[in-house]
Amino acid sequence: MKNKFLIGIVTFFVAIGFCIFFFNVTDSVTKKKYYFNRKFSNDSVLRFQKKNNKLNEGEYVMYVKSDSCLIERDKKQIDESNVQYKFYFFDFDFSHNKIKEAILPTSSYLLFYTSNKMFYSIKFNLFTYDFKIKNSREININFFKVFNIKPLSNSKTKFLCLGEYLIDNKYVTGFYIVDINSQNVNLVKEIQFSEKSMILENFLIYSGDFSSSFEGDDIAYFCDKFSKIYFFDNTGTYLKELNTKENVPLPKILTNDKGDNFYSRGDTWSTNKAVYLNKKKVFVFSGRSEFETNIVIDEYSYETLKYDKSYLVNYNNYDSKSIGNVRIDKDNLIIAFNSDYASFKFLK
Repeated sequence: MKNKFLIGIVTFFVAIGFCIFFFNVTDSVTKKKYYFNRKFSNDSVLRFQKKNNKLNEGEYVMYVKSDSCLIERDKKQIDESNVQYKFYFFDFDFSHNKIKEAILPTSSYLLFYTSNKMFYSIKFNLFTYDFKIKNSREININFFKVFNIKPLSNSKTKFLCLGEYLIDNKYVTGFYIVDINSQNVNLVKEIQFSEKSMILENFLIYSGDFSSSFEGDDIAYFCDKFSKIYFFDNTGTYLKELNTKENVPLPKILTNDKGDNFYSRGDTWSTNKAVYLNKKKVFVFSGRSEFETNIVIDEYSYETLKYDKSYLVNYNNYDSKSIGNVRIDKDNLIIAFNSDYASFKFLK
């Protein structure tokens, strides 16, 4: 009996040790999933210029997308139906600060500010608020649902949009040129189609942002949960696409009993956090890196779309996943973190 007891004790602790070893190895493999062996350059790609504090009254920088200025926002619930927004506007050199206010529906999702108008969506339908006349109107386009928008520099009324549109009895998710005056919608790049609407799932799957080259000639849309970047010219014409070297697959979307959609924790990875491009190179701020105290920037050829090398940028021990937003002003980059901004000069 004594020997059996000792054997049982030994077996128990061996099993515990094996479990600890197994979970440590598994966790290590999981952490390294979708990393790749980068070739780091000794050169610098960014030169730090200055730090700037946020302007809003909240705890975090809550930014609004715009090509013309930097915008922060605070909001206060008025009643069940409406929210009062306070928008803080400042130039890329953090001067000419001004504040504008707007009352918008509670369910508004802010998309983009341009030409004194705030574009937003409600249940993926497109609206615009005019700050001059303090009035909202719906851009009423039947069967079109919008996820993200980018104004085209060669037109005052046309936007490049990521969204879903009903075409020939199929729901097509892709990139469209939308004229908000004529309400014409033209498909420029199909991503996928289905027999039923996939709005809620695809809004999460293809989450990301638009970025322009500092020359203003080209546009990129980078997915932040999927290794894909799409390129367009300044008219919105589709050019090509890049699959970044991490090769992260599409995230998996789950649905609960209430019909809410959310990312599966074990099947979703942060990827592209920002993109800077010119005629020769594509610089990708990667959120898929083992470095926890450095920003990682991967360089690709714009012509061949092949990976070339990478750079490490140290600023306040932030990593790339800490980046909330990047705005480009010629060769100046402004990176928004949770509670402040950093301005850099791009050296390449």
